[in-house]
Amino acid sequence: MTEFSTIKNPILPGFTPDPAVLGHEDDYYLATSTFNWYPGIQIFHSKDLAHWDLQSYVFNDPEFLHLAGTDTPAGIWAPDLSFDKKTGKFWIVMCQMHNMNGNLFDQDNYAVWSDSINGPWSKPIYLNSIGFDCSLFHDDDGKHWAVTLEWDTRKGYQHPGAIVLEQFDPEQGKLVGPTKRISRGGTDRGCLEAPHIYKHNGYYYLMTAEGGTGYGHGVVVQRSKKIEGPYESDPQNPIITSTPYRYFRRGDPDSLRIDLYNQSVLAKVWSWFVSSYSY
Repeated sequence: MTEFSTIKNPILPGFTPDPAVLGHEDDYYLATSTFNWYPGIQIFHSKDLAHWDLQSYVFNDPEFLHLAGTDTPAGIWAPDLSFDKKTGKFWIVMCQMHNMNGNLFDQDNYAVWSDSINGPWSKPIYLNSIGFDCSLFHDDDGKHWAVTLEWDTRKGYQHPGAIVLEQFDPEQGKLVGPTKRISRGGTDRGCLEAPHIYKHNGYYYLMTAEGGTGYGHGVVVQRSKKIEGPYESDPQNPIITSTPYRYFRRGDPDSLRIDLYNQSVLAKVWSWFVSSYSY
């Protein structure tokens, strides 16, 4: 008989934002953002995905990553945790957000590796500065690919911009080859971010978050026979969301989508506000 663990939510209380989960052999590991706090990037361990223990940190020495003077919530964002089967190395890709003033994000993306999930981890390898939510995909042909949200604030561009693919060479410690924009979203919800690539049965699957970080948030999946695309959107997109109906919000920088929570209540609040403060 199969034994099931009882899940008691939240499985990780407190300060554990942006979780990235990796299954490796009989274990699960989870990395979280730590923003401008040290030690940087928490690593948790679990055997059943329901019960987690804090196991280690990636950055224990401020000399490896300078965060002094960083405003909250900038700092270390959205670590991606992966394992390269060919070399047996664990990889973490993360964004260091320096400044968010005026919606003109100033950030750098780095990668670190280790032979053990408990470290020690390498010195940060600079990747790019085009956006955030960068992740690393290790293909079965030995190639490595960085996929990033390109943040473009110019008028006429979707905000955020597009999902960008770049080949990564671990031996050279840098990105190589051309930069390719592979998606501008699988829906019209806007606020495209958090790209990850997976491979299954000959297809490359691009998973993204769309619709913002509030009440319109959704998980979207597209697929392609080639990693460079073109990617086709699943007809059921978004595959997970609390707001299932279709809506168009491309180019709208509002990430919370407060109006999608309860429009009738918000309409009453707005009517009261206007009548109370009109002259």
